[in-house]
Amino acid sequence: MKLRSIFIFGIIFLLSVPVIAEGRTCWKKSDNNPVLNRGPNGNWDDYHVLHPAVLRGPAGYQMWYTGHDGSTYRQGHATWDGFSQEWDKLGKVGGPVLSFGPPGAWDDNYLYGCSVLHEAGIYHMWYTGYDGTYYRIGYATSTDGVAWEKYDCNGGPVLPLGASGEWDDRHVYAPSVLYDGTTFHMWYSGSDGSHWRIGYATSTDGVVWDKHNGNGGPVLDLGASGEWDDYYVRTPCVLSTASGYEMWYTGYDGSNYRIGYAESSDGHTWTKSYENPVLGLGAGGTWDDVRVYSPSVYRDPQGRAHMWYAGYDGSYYRIGYATADLWVEFEPQAEIITLPATGGVINYSVELGNYSTSGKNGNFWVDLVYPDNSRELLHQIGGTAGTCEVLNFSYSDFIPSNYADGTYTLEANIGSYPNPMMTDTMTFIKSSCD
Repeated sequence: MKLRSIFIFGIIFLLSVPVIAEGRTCWKKSDNNPVLNRGPNGNWDDYHVLHPAVLRGPAGYQMWYTGHDGSTYRQGHATWDGFSQEWDKLGKVGGPVLSFGPPGAWDDNYLYGCSVLHEAGIYHMWYTGYDGTYYRIGYATSTDGVAWEKYDCNGGPVLPLGASGEWDDRHVYAPSVLYDGTTFHMWYSGSDGSHWRIGYATSTDGVVWDKHNGNGGPVLDLGASGEWDDYYVRTPCVLSTASGYEMWYTGYDGSNYRIGYAESSDGHTWTKSYENPVLGLGAGGTWDDVRVYSPSVYRDPQGRAHMWYAGYDGSYYRIGYATADLWVEFEPQAEIITLPATGGVINYSVELGNYSTSGKNGNFWVDLVYPDNSRELLHQIGGTAGTCEVLNFSYSDFIPSNYADGTYTLEANIGSYPNPMMTDTMTFIKSSCD
């Protein structure tokens, strides 16, 4: 009797994560939160710690954060070994590494959220200064990330306010800066005194900045009326990706501060995730049940995303930690399947990790790709209740005898059908034997 054989090759691998994947992933908050707490009574940060800016560089994980003693705000520094439950503040107890300016300076009242880069052996910080009336953005450098020297830009900030009547004529604040080898890119919060939006500027030296399109407007605007971010969008954190940029930001609807996600191919045209907000408030009575705010995100070499954020319980700000991971993986149940001439069955399962299926139909599907690269949709699961759990699906697919011999690929996809955000593949060969 003529037989057909199917050989399953091995075949489990994960592809790189496209830009949108982490934003639509469920974030898991650490059981050890908060990971950076307020200082002891009488310390410079005994009231609030917020606005983390995390960098993994030559000295490992470092965080610059804003501390408040009930009177003024300054910038502190902490380190993390990547394993311990909490961060270590400078000198264990900690002390500010950057303080407000002298009386009459543009930053003589307090310092707020910052962004830090390490390039060519130098740490670069863009920080928010406040004189009691306006927030503006200044610049400082350091050789060790602890001892900082402010740049004197003719006695003023490096990113000034917009002209009267522009969208950022009252405040500019809480920047996120990237460097691509030739150009510094800054995303910043701007306000006209009523609402906060997010703008974009570029610079060749980190000091002289050109606002996008002659400051023709923000690049990330408020949500539509009734949406979760229809009142404020601010405190961006931007990372570069293979296809552009991704941003996490704080959104506010007049009642709640939460964290959202957007993506862009060029840095100034952004698409918000349909699953926003991606990080919500904690359960009632927890340390972050009133606000989650001001994200700082790092992506490790394995593609896992790490977020540090400020949480507020109605009394104090503290800094927490969350992680996101996303995977789709085949689990073949046999290496060789021998089929009769009438056809046979391939048994396999697919595991999805930490993915939310809410929002759109067709979030998970399996295609069979033929030797001629045409394809057939085998399985599809539409949008159901959202989940952050690991999901397993087992299938038995019949391969008829009239299917041509050759190499076939099973593709497991997650995304918005038919456009995958992440794919895993399993290949088998169908060949005739007498």
